[in-house]
Amino acid sequence: QLADDIAAMKEKIKAIHEECTNTKQELESQISSKRRQIQLLESKISSLDNPEDADSTIQKYNRRYEELLELQKKNREEMRANMKAVNDEIRNAMELVKKYEEYKKKTVEEVKEYLERKEEEIQNLRLLDS
Repeated sequence: QLADDIAAMKEKIKAIHEECTNTKQELESQISSKRRQIQLLESKISSLDNPEDADSTIQKYNRRYEELLELQKKNREEMRANMKAVNDEIRNAMELVKKYEEYKKKTVEEVKEYLERKEEEIQNLRLLDS
């Protein structure tokens, strides 16, 4: 009985030790994360304490903003040019289709007239033969 109690106590101690180790690792991780947050905040505070750094940061972001605006303008102009080119191509294609339809209609009319003339000639020849 005493040996069983000792074994049970050893298991309990082992489980508690593992739990303590896991808790310690978790707390160390949280502490490390909080330290990084504190360093970031200290960096921000020091930049606010130094107006020259803040001004240079503002200027840097203003330059980047202007670059992005210029890029946006350039992209819009390119898109407009591309859209105009596509519209022109569509108009040209539609014009070609229209011309082809007119040509087709004219050709069909010419073929009909030709066939009618030939049928008339055949009728005249038949009348002459009879």
